[in-house]
Amino acid sequence: MSTWAGEGVHALVEGHARTRPDAAAVICGHRTVTYRALNEEADKVAARLTRVGLPPEAVVAVLLDRGTSVPAAVLGVLKAGAAYLALEPTAPAATLRRLLADADPIAVVTSERHLVTLEGAGAHARTVLLDEPGEERPEPGVGGPEDLAATAPRAVSATTPACLLYTAASGGDAAPRRGVVVDHAALLDAYHDWQWLYELTPQDRHLQSAAVDFAGFTADWIRALGSGGTLVMAEHADAQDPRNASRLHRLITQERITVLQCDTGTARDLTEHLRAEEVDLAAVRLMSIAGDVWYLDEQYDLRLLAGPHVRLLNTYGLTEAIGDGANHEVPARPTPAREAWFTAPIGAPLPGVSLAVTGAGGASLPPGLVGEITVGGRNTASRRLHGEPLGSRQGTDDLGMLRADGSLVFVGRRGAYSEVEAVLRGHAQVRHCLVSEVAEDDGRWGELVAYVVPVGDTQVETTEVQAYLQGLVAPEQIPHRVVCVPALPRTRSGRTDRGATPRPARPGTGRPRSSKIPRPRAGQVRRFPATRSSGGWFLLAAFVGSLFALTTTQALWPGSTDLSGVPGPWSLFFAVLYLFEDVAFGLGLGFLVIGRRALRRRGLEGPSAWILQLSVVWLLASWWPQDNLYRLAAKNDWPRQAALVYLFNVPLMIAGAVVIVFIASLPARTRRARAQLAQPENASASAELERTSSASAASSASPERAARATPR
Repeated sequence: MSTWAGEGVHALVEGHARTRPDAAAVICGHRTVTYRALNEEADKVAARLTRVGLPPEAVVAVLLDRGTSVPAAVLGVLKAGAAYLALEPTAPAATLRRLLADADPIAVVTSERHLVTLEGAGAHARTVLLDEPGEERPEPGVGGPEDLAATAPRAVSATTPACLLYTAASGGDAAPRRGVVVDHAALLDAYHDWQWLYELTPQDRHLQSAAVDFAGFTADWIRALGSGGTLVMAEHADAQDPRNASRLHRLITQERITVLQCDTGTARDLTEHLRAEEVDLAAVRLMSIAGDVWYLDEQYDLRLLAGPHVRLLNTYGLTEAIGDGANHEVPARPTPAREAWFTAPIGAPLPGVSLAVTGAGGASLPPGLVGEITVGGRNTASRRLHGEPLGSRQGTDDLGMLRADGSLVFVGRRGAYSEVEAVLRGHAQVRHCLVSEVAEDDGRWGELVAYVVPVGDTQVETTEVQAYLQGLVAPEQIPHRVVCVPALPRTRSGRTDRGATPRPARPGTGRPRSSKIPRPRAGQVRRFPATRSSGGWFLLAAFVGSLFALTTTQALWPGSTDLSGVPGPWSLFFAVLYLFEDVAFGLGLGFLVIGRRALRRRGLEGPSAWILQLSVVWLLASWWPQDNLYRLAAKNDWPRQAALVYLFNVPLMIAGAVVIVFIASLPARTRRARAQLAQPENASASAELERTSSASAASSASPERAARATPR
C-alpha cells in the first residue's frame, strides 16, 4: 500500500528543519548548509516562482552549477507546487536544447552565467536568477527583495507531478532520451523502500557524484535529506571525471562517507584502485552499484577488497523506478562458482516495484528463459511526458532471466551482443569487452567487431578470440575482428557508450579474418533473440506424441499391454511403466521438434549437432516400440530376439555413448573459473551459488530488517 499521508516529498526536509535545524544538510567543497538554511533558501526560491505564476502541473527547469544551491532550488520548485527538471550545465549544448524543447518548462531557475546557454538552446521560459548564496537578483515583473518573504508551500496531492526524469541512453548524449513524470506519492513510496532496504539514519553521509540530469541525483538527495542525513556533493571535477578513482577515494575518506552509490565503470576503477593501493573504503557501510551490467566475479572482487563491514548491492537502476528497481546483495563471504564470471544477478525488486520477464505478446516467462524485463508498481512513473500513460507494466528494452528462486539475472540490452560479451570476458587476457556491429562505408557489408580491453600490455589476436569462442556461441555471433582499446568509452551516466567506439581499420589493412567465419551483409548479423521460449512447441509436440503412443499401441501391437492375467499390485506397476513409455516417446518427439533450435543456441552446428539430437531422440522415443515388440516375442524366437537387440539395444548404447562424450567434452568456459574452483575455500562453490543467488530475496525476509521496516 502507498505511504501517502497528504504531504509532498519536500515535507520530509521541512520536518528535519524543525527538529534538527543546525544539522548539516548539504556539503559541497568548503560550503556547508544546515537544514534551517536549506529550508530558508528553498522558501525564497518557491516565493519567486510563485510570483512568476505557475499553472497546475507546471515544469520548472533547474540549471545551476554543482553546489548547495542545486538541492535548495529543487526543494523550492516542489514547495511551489511544480515539478522540477534538473539539467546538467556541462552537458553538450545540443542535449540541453533537446531537453528544454521537449519539456517546455514554464520557468528556469539558473544563474547569470548560464543565460547564454539558455539563449543558444532557444528556451523561451521565464528565468529566475540565483546569484551567489545569500544574494537575490530581481527579475522584471517578479519583484525585488522585499517581495521574497517565505510563503507557505502550495498544497499537493498524491498524483501531483514532482519531477521530470529522462532515461539514460546507452548511445551517449546523441541518443534519444525519453521523459517520464514521477508524482509525489511515487517518490515517497520509493524513499520509504530505500529507508527500509538501506537502513538509513540521520548519521549517514551520502556521496552524490552523478550528473544531476539523471535519476541517480534524485535518488541521492531524497535518500540523504529525507532521512535527515548529510548530502555531500562532489565538486565539478569529481563528478565529471568519475574514472579518477584516486580523487574519488580521497573524497570518500575526507568526508567520512557512509553511503555511496556509483556507476558500474566507477566501481571497476575503484576496485582497481583499492587493489593497487591496498586501501579500503574507510567509513563506508553501504555501497550501491548501478548503471550497467556488473558481473558476479566483479562483485566478488570488490566484496573482498571492501571488507565484510560494507554492504554491497548490485542495483538494477531504472529511470521509471526513480533509479532503483531491484537489488542483489553480495554476500559477506562470496564463494564464486563456475558460472560466476558471466552471470549478473540483480536479485529481488524493491517492495514497491514489480519486475517480470516477458516473451512475445507480453506473456510472463518461466524461470530459465530470457525475455524482456518489464516494470510496474506503486513507486514507478505513472506517465510519459505530454500525458502518454505508461500503463500497469512498462517495457525496458533490457533482457533478463528469472532463477528458480524468483530472483532476477540481468542479461543485457536488447539489440546488443550481451551474451557474446559475457562469454568473451572469460578469456584469460580479456578484462572488459564490447561487441558491436559495424557497417562498411558503402553499406554493402557488415562486420561484427569485438572491442577488447586487454589484461596488462598484452595484445589479443582476432584468431585467438575466434578459436576461443568456437563452440561457446553460435557461429554467426563470433566477431570477425578484434580491436584492442585502453578503455571502453562511457556516457555521462556511466554506461558503456556503444556509439563512441573507434572505427576499425578497413578490410585488407588490418589482421586477416578467419575463413571459417562467414561475412554477413550489413544489418544482417543475427542477434540473440529477445526470448528463448520454445516451451510451447515442445509441450505441444510431447503431448501429441504421448497421445499418439497411448492410442495406437493396441492397433500396432495387439495384446502387448494386456494385464488381465497379472495379479495386483504388479498390474498397477506395469501400467505405470507403459504410461512412462508413451510419455518418453512424446518427449522424444518434442526434442525432435525443438532440439535443433536449442542446440544452436548453445553454439552447436553441423553434423555433430544432428548426431547429438538424434541420439537423445532415440534414447527417449525408442522405448515405446522396443518394449511392445519385446513383450510379443517368444523367448526362444532367436531370429526376432537378435533383430530386436541389434535394432534397439545396440543403437541405445551408441546413443548413450554419444551423450556421455558430449557431456564429458564440454569446453571449459574460462581459465579464471578453473582457478577459482581450484582454491580450497571454494570447494563447495556450486552449492553456495544457489544460496547467493537468492541473497536479496532472503534479506527482504530478514526478521531484523522487517522489524525496522516502515509501516505501510
